[in-house]
This record gives sequence, structure tokens and C-alpha cells, in this order.
Amino acid sequence: MKASMSLSAALAMVAVFALVIPQSAWAEKQTVTGTVSVVQDDDGKPTDVKLKSNEGNTYAIKLDENGKKIGKEMNGKKIQAIGNVTDEDGKKVMVVESYKETEGGDKKDE
Repeated sequence: MKASMSLSAALAMVAVFALVIPQSAWAEKQTVTGTVSVVQDDDGKPTDVKLKSNEGNTYAIKLDENGKKIGKEMNGKKIQAIGNVTDEDGKKVMVVESYKETEGGDKKDE
């Protein structure tokens, strides 16, 4: 009986940690090189930013501080972005930690 109570308590703790730990902690850090495309509202503010990699994968860029900056400055340009990638409803979403404009863009996703 003690063993089953201990196992139940351990499983309950794992479930709580899975709910409490932010999704970004489960994210995979990647370097992606590709072309930025931006959708803007009537005021010119980015409402959707995507990075299409050289391999043809599309990443939705999270519109945090870096994402908004990419949207304002990098539309149509090739960049190399480093950040955490998660799968949200079957779509790749990237929280960009750093990025730089690149020439040629022939590097593969890492």
C-alpha cells in the first residue's frame, strides 16, 4: 500500500511539473537561415512574421521584442536566426534569441 501511495504521489508531482514548467523549457534551440516575410496592419505594425528556411520549412516568429524588430527591419531579407522552436498545433514557432542579416543564405537548418 505504501508503495502504491508513493508511486501515485510521484506521478502527481510529474504531472504538476509538466503543467508548471513553461513550454519554452521544452523547446529545441535551433539555428535557421532563410527569408523573412511580414504581414503588417494599416499602421505598418507587424501582425505576422514568418521565416522560410532554405529547406522550405516555415517558422512563425513569436512577436516578442525581437520578433517585432525582425518584422520592422527585415521584411524580404535573408537572416540567420537562433532561438527556441516549439510545435504548436502542427506549426513550428520560433522565439528568436538573436539574429543577423546574411548574404546568400545557403546554410542549412541546424
